[in-house]
Amino acid sequence: MTYVDWKILRMRLNRDLEVFYNGGAFAREEVKHYALIDAAHLHAAKRIDMIERLPENISLFGLSEERNIARFGPLLIPLGKTAQSFSSQITLETMRYGWTVSYISSTLSPEDLSIHLAGYLNGVLADRTDVVVRYYDTRLFSDFLKNFNLSTCSELFAPIAIWAWWDGQMKFQVKEGDFCSSYTIIENLNISVEQQEAMAVAATDNFIIGSIIFQVESDEFVRWLPHTLHLAMRKKLAEARALGLSKLSDLQTYVAISLSIHPNFFEMVPDFNCEQCNLREGKIGMEEIILRVPDCEWNRLGTLGETIIECFRQSVNQEVFDGMNEEC
Repeated sequence: MTYVDWKILRMRLNRDLEVFYNGGAFAREEVKHYALIDAAHLHAAKRIDMIERLPENISLFGLSEERNIARFGPLLIPLGKTAQSFSSQITLETMRYGWTVSYISSTLSPEDLSIHLAGYLNGVLADRTDVVVRYYDTRLFSDFLKNFNLSTCSELFAPIAIWAWWDGQMKFQVKEGDFCSSYTIIENLNISVEQQEAMAVAATDNFIIGSIIFQVESDEFVRWLPHTLHLAMRKKLAEARALGLSKLSDLQTYVAISLSIHPNFFEMVPDFNCEQCNLREGKIGMEEIILRVPDCEWNRLGTLGETIIECFRQSVNQEVFDGMNEEC
């Protein structure tokens, strides 16, 4: 990523953080402020280095059935009283590396809030299969809230005054809780078949994006801000589905080629257009077509695509930055 890009995005994030801190709940002295960080978006070495820089925190996984990965679990961090406090700024800094952060206000102590939140990590499907509910990943949180039943949402937000986060489109979301002194502690979240299907759709894009980032050479994406790269990949996934692609491997391949060789490769290579119906019906896969295209054609597309990819990167950045300007 470029320093200028991060500097502009950080201005936007700081302004959003001020909105959170200026919420009405903060007029009450007993309200405490927290950051909830998803620390699973970096390779191990970088992740350990960043975690060691964080203020004192509580791992929610350490309070759940995922204790074996508690070090990298969602981390609850008590914050200072202002947006410019050290603890607030260091949590914001993690977004530079692709982590997701949400901010919570509550009257609960760190220990009580962490126990409350940890209860929603472990889900039980209709067939009694145990799953991890990754609501703490803010790119999924909005979709999950839409599919939690009303009683679950009410229980989750009962002791919360305000919960704020940046969603998958980098839009700042703020939801007020019930701010109740009484609430229910749960150990497992029962998930219906309908909820499971809806949540699976929301989580699929994240899975595809994560697998591409780890599989493709890191220098392919070195100029991207991690969160705008995620948004760009979401756009390309939507584009692939609009073309009729549905197989996981086809979706992964479409996005990877779009952002590493040429964003418009599909319409520029005749073989893909000719086989679109077969691709849509699952009679053939993207990999089979790729093997037909000679290396010299891929090299040509790659040369042409360098400028187009950079223009696309800047346009996605600008979309996020313009959102900042529109809200000012």
